[in-house]
Amino acid sequence: LPKEAAKHLFKAYALVRGNNNVRLEVLYLNNLVSALLELNDFESAKIYSDLVFKIANFTNYPMYLMYSHINNANLYYKLNLQSKAMGEIAFMDSLHKANTFGGEVLAKFKLIEAQVYSTKFEHDIVINSCLTGLVHTTEQHNIMRLKFYDLLYKSYVAKGLKKDAAN
Repeated sequence: LPKEAAKHLFKAYALVRGNNNVRLEVLYLNNLVSALLELNDFESAKIYSDLVFKIANFTNYPMYLMYSHINNANLYYKLNLQSKAMGEIAFMDSLHKANTFGGEVLAKFKLIEAQVYSTKFEHDIVINSCLTGLVHTTEQHNIMRLKFYDLLYKSYVAKGLKKDAAN
């Protein structure tokens, strides 16, 4: 599915590239970057991520900027550049505090936060991020929910909380 998504997002982006609908252009680019990250095409993801920032930094759409930083943190996480991923998380936290995001954008932020902190064995942060993220996902986000549950399970086990892990 990510391969099909990337193909359609390339086409969609080509249709809106350079027009006056910056929100639509950034939306397609952010989704394209997400699909490329799922395909582990890090080089292309970085190219389009940089393009998103060139466009998004001149607009006043905090949610699209948040998605851009989520994608950047995910890229750094997948490239095992944890300090850069942590920098993105710190920025997203300040952006979230200023705008109080909810729904999918908060869930995606909490997922990447949990993934990065799991590499640092910060289990309390991982658990809190997962529980917050789960509250903001819906049934249609099953893959994201499974990732949260997997991280929760591993953190509970690492902390010796077998009952919570079993639940």
